[in-house]
Amino acid sequence: MDKVKVSRAAASLVARGLLRQTHDPEDGRGRLLRLTRKGTAIFTGVAPMARDIETTLAAGLTKAEWSALQKALGKLCEHTQAIMTGGADGESD
Repeated sequence: MDKVKVSRAAASLVARGLLRQTHDPEDGRGRLLRLTRKGTAIFTGVAPMARDIETTLAAGLTKAEWSALQKALGKLCEHTQAIMTGGADGESD
């Protein structure tokens, strides 16, 4: 995600009461984000489900296949981001 998308996503989560935003005392331009109680409750409920789904999906692949899939998806995400920001040249490894 680029800075604008992260900023918008964070603002949305702050507005929904899921994140608290404060100024970073070490960097005047920076902001610190922390989960609120409401955000923590949602995360606590969703994280185990996400781990269970990942475990179920991974069970269909060998460790090597799962690792290769994660690497390929990471590259695909990076390439997609490059395309969206105009930095992709259309070539791949």
